[in-house]
Amino acid sequence: MEVKTYPEMNARIKEILRLSDFPTDKYAANRIEELEVENSHLLEREKKLIESLKKIAYWQYPGRLIAEETLKEFGIDEEAV
Repeated sequence: MEVKTYPEMNARIKEILRLSDFPTDKYAANRIEELEVENSHLLEREKKLIESLKKIAYWQYPGRLIAEETLKEFGIDEEAV
């Protein structure tokens, strides 16, 4: 069974967990929040890396080859951008 997640539902779940008297629920709420912050930082870092790789891809060899290969790993065709 596939379950879709939504930011609004995540926020509500964290609220419910924080109202609980169980330390494990409070821990779970904190951990969810930590992971959301970490994910946000990683996504921002990924954007910056991709932009840098796109710029490097216009350089001469070998930098161009390395950048093109890495962009392809991200599923990005730098020529299309």
